[in-house]
Amino acid sequence: SSSSSSSSSSSAAASSFSGSVIDGYVSGATVFIDIDNDKTLDWVDTNADGIWTVGEGEAWTTTDANGADTFAADVNVYAGKIVSLGGTDITTGAAITILSAEAGSQYITPISTAYVSAGTSGATLLASMGLSAADLLYDPVSCSSVNSTTVL
Repeated sequence: SSSSSSSSSSSAAASSFSGSVIDGYVSGATVFIDIDNDKTLDWVDTNADGIWTVGEGEAWTTTDANGADTFAADVNVYAGKIVSLGGTDITTGAAITILSAEAGSQYITPISTAYVSAGTSGATLLASMGLSAADLLYDPVSCSSVNSTTVL
């Protein structure tokens, strides 16, 4: 029975993890797993290939032209908060500085950033805006949720 639990954990880790950075979709952002919670990408390119490889520090990726990001299968997206640095809002052309979301979150938005920044008061902050944690779980640009305009 111990082999069945180890096989289920390896199959859970076998797929990549995709998400989006959204303030309008944000292209060209560096998205990383902030293991030490310092909002700074800690990465050393030991093999000089210009991309993250296991053993090179905090895992990172870059958003594509539509704001989508994908972490490889060997990345633990639950190891720390997810931080997005830089990039451009493809709707407005505005430069984006920093956005963040809870560990394992699929969508990084201004509201997820406020939620994370509020710490233990995150739920209270969302409630004060007429939102809940459920509003962190969808893409507010493509969704027809009644709260989607508030989320952006």
